[in-house]
Amino acid sequence: MRLRNFGKALLIMTMSAIIDMPLHAAVVKVCGQNLQNYYWNYDQTMRTQTNSVPASNYTSDDGRAEKTRRIVNAMLRVDADIYAFNELEATEIILKQLADSMTLYGNAKYAHVSDGISYVVDTFDNHLKSGFIYRTDRIKTVGVNYAGATSSYYSNTMRIQTFEEISSGERFTLSINHFKSGSTESDEQTRVNNATQLLTALSKNTLDEDILIMGDMNCEYGAESLTKIVDAGYEEQLLKYGGMWIYSHCYNDGSLIDHVFANSSMAQQVVDAQIFHLSTTCRGDNEMTAYSDHDPYLVTLNLSSSSQSHECEPLDYMEDFVTSIGIWTHTETVSGGGYWGYYSKNSCVYASGYNKSGVSDSWLISPEFDMRGFSSAKLSMLLRISYGTPSNYAQNVRLYVTDQYSTPLTTVWTPITGLQFTNWNGKQNDLQVPAEMLGKEHVVFALRYSTTDTSGDAPNVGMNNFKLTGTCGSAGVAEVYSEPEHSLRPVKVIENGQFYILMPDGTKYSVCGTRVE
Repeated sequence: MRLRNFGKALLIMTMSAIIDMPLHAAVVKVCGQNLQNYYWNYDQTMRTQTNSVPASNYTSDDGRAEKTRRIVNAMLRVDADIYAFNELEATEIILKQLADSMTLYGNAKYAHVSDGISYVVDTFDNHLKSGFIYRTDRIKTVGVNYAGATSSYYSNTMRIQTFEEISSGERFTLSINHFKSGSTESDEQTRVNNATQLLTALSKNTLDEDILIMGDMNCEYGAESLTKIVDAGYEEQLLKYGGMWIYSHCYNDGSLIDHVFANSSMAQQVVDAQIFHLSTTCRGDNEMTAYSDHDPYLVTLNLSSSSQSHECEPLDYMEDFVTSIGIWTHTETVSGGGYWGYYSKNSCVYASGYNKSGVSDSWLISPEFDMRGFSSAKLSMLLRISYGTPSNYAQNVRLYVTDQYSTPLTTVWTPITGLQFTNWNGKQNDLQVPAEMLGKEHVVFALRYSTTDTSGDAPNVGMNNFKLTGTCGSAGVAEVYSEPEHSLRPVKVIENGQFYILMPDGTKYSVCGTRVE
C-alpha cells in the first residue's frame, strides 16, 4: 500500500486487488474510464456546461484544474500501468497534461500515446476522442496508434494500440471504444456498425494475437452490438469476475454500459476484472470527489508466457485500401509536394506530385509482421501510375523492407527491386520477400514516393491489394532450391536466412568460398 499527496493534502491509497501471481509473472493492470467531456479548451465549447457531474461544468482555469485534480486522485488510486480513456477533447494537449499531472503527483513517469487527432471547429463529428496513458518504466508502445473505425467521429473514439511489458517482452493489443449513445433502434444499429468496423480493424492486427476490447459501449450485455462481439469469440470480463449485479454508470440505480472483452488467448491471461466506485453518485456518495458519471474499471493481466519457444503461424494478410489506408501510416520527410493518403475517387492509397511545384519525400509504412519460422514469403500489389516521366518511375516509387524500423531516414532498409508500372489501370506486381527477413520478428515494409521535379511533372501513384503470405518451415533445415536431394554436384541452400554452398561430401561453404564449420 502506498500513500500519495495531491494538491490539497488529500491522501491516496492504491486499490488494486491483491492477486496471487507466479514469481516471475508479467503482471499488467489496465484501467478504463469515461472522463465525461474532459476539455482543455473549455472556452471553445459548450460541452463543459451541461453535464450531470458539477465538476465537469467548468468555464475557467480553476475549474479545469479541479476536474484534473479529481481525475488524477482517482487514477493514482487505481494504480494501473495503462489507462484507456473516453470523452477527451480531440487535442494532443489534454492527454499530455493529464500524463504530466500523474507524473508530478504519482511515483512513476507517465506518457500519453500520440495520435495526431485535432479539431478546429467544435462539431459533433470531431470534438471528442479516446486515448491512452501508460507508465514508461513498465510499458512501451509497439507500432502505431490507429482507428478502429472509418467514419470521422468514430475514427477518433475507437482507437487501437499494441503495448509491451518491458521486463518480459510480452505484448497484447488494446482497443478503447466509445460506441453511439441513445436508446432508439437507429442508435443500436449504429452500435452494430461500430462493432462491425471494430472487428474488421482488429482482424487486420498483425502485432499480437492477444486482444483486449474495452470502453463505453453505451449498451448493456445482450444488446445486438455486443452479441456480435461475443459471436466473434470474445468474452466479457467484468461480468465474469464481478457477477451480474454490477454497474459502471449512473442511470436509474446504475447500469453496466462500460465493458471489457477478451479474445480466447487473452482471456486465459486475465486474472481479475472489477469496477471501483470512485466517481458515480447514483448511490448517494462521491459528491465531493466526482469527476464523471462513469466509474473506473480495472483489468489485471498475467502475461507470463507458458513457453519460450515460438510456434510459426502461416501468414495470409491483405489490405485492399478500398475504403481507407487501414492500419498503415504515412510520414513525410520532405512535404513540399505529394504525399500518401486515401483517394476516394479511385478507392486506393494515393500519392501525387503532379502539377505541384514542391519537392516531396513521403513514406507509406506497413504494420509489423512476424516472420519467425518462415521458409519463404511472397508479396503482391496492384500499382497504378499516370503522368510524370516513365524513365523516372523507378526513382519516384521505391519499395523497402526492414526488421528494425525506427523512422524512415534512420532505418537501414533493404530494397525490394523489380517494381513494374504500366498505367492508371494498374500493373500486378508479384515479388519475393528478401531471404534475410525470414526468421525475423518485426518486419516492416515501406513504399516511398519521392519527387525532385519542381515543374510539377511528377506522377500520380496508387496502390491496391497489398497481399503478404508466408510459409512455415523447420528452422535450421536446409531448403534445396533447384538440385535433386542426392545430387553429386554442389547445391545452393538456405539455412536460417543465410545462403550456403553444400558440397556432395557434406561440407558447407559461404557464397564467398569460406568453409563453414
